[in-house]
Amino acid sequence: MIDDLERYFSLVVTVAVGSSAISAFVVKAARLMDRESGTVGRFLTRLLGYVAWPFHKLSLAFLAGLSIGLIILAVVLGVRVFSPSTAPSVTIASPQDGSRAGIVVPVEGRSAHIGSDRSIWLFVQPHLAPKFHPQPGPVPRRLTGEWSGRVQLGDPSHEPAEGEKFDVLAVLTTRQASAVIERYLARSARSGSYPGLDVLPAGAEIGGEITVLFSRTG
Repeated sequence: MIDDLERYFSLVVTVAVGSSAISAFVVKAARLMDRESGTVGRFLTRLLGYVAWPFHKLSLAFLAGLSIGLIILAVVLGVRVFSPSTAPSVTIASPQDGSRAGIVVPVEGRSAHIGSDRSIWLFVQPHLAPKFHPQPGPVPRRLTGEWSGRVQLGDPSHEPAEGEKFDVLAVLTTRQASAVIERYLARSARSGSYPGLDVLPAGAEIGGEITVLFSRTG
C-alpha cells in the first residue's frame, strides 16, 4: 500500500512540476514577445500571458499544498510504522514446550488486542494421528489478557504410550470459526465419537503452540 501511495504522489508531483514549468515558460515567452512585437503581437502575447499567469500561480499554490500534504502523510505513516503493534496475539505460558504431562494438562497463556468478536480455543494434535481435536471452550479470558484452560491427551479408555508427543495449540477464532467448532463438539457428543478435524475452520489462526510428551507420572 505504501508503495502505491509513493507511486501516486510521484505522478502527481511530476504533473504539477511539469505544469508549473510549462506555464512559467509561457509567461516568460509572452513577456519577451511583448517587448519585441508590434501592437497586434503585444495584444496576443498579453492575452496569452493573462491566461497562463493565473495557471502558473495555481500550479505554485498546488505545489505548496501538495508539499504540506506529503509532510502530513509522512508523519501519519511514520506513526503507524513505528507505533507498537495492535495485532491480536495469543501465547502459551505454561506448560513449557517439551515438558512431560499426564492425561489432563492445565494450560495457561496470555492474549492481547483481542476484540469481543474473537475467542480462544485449545486444540490437541497427536503426532501419530495429526488431526485437530478441539477441547471444550472457548477458554475464559481475564481483563489482564491472561487465560487458562485444560486439554486432554488421548482417550482415557486408551492411554497414550509413554513419551508419545502431542501438540497443544492456542487458536484464535472468529465467530464463524467458533460456530463450526461448537457444531463439531455437539455432533461428537451425540455420537460419542471424536474423530478430530482434518483442518482448522476458516477464520481460525494458531497463536501459540507447544509440544508435550505424555508421562504416566505427569
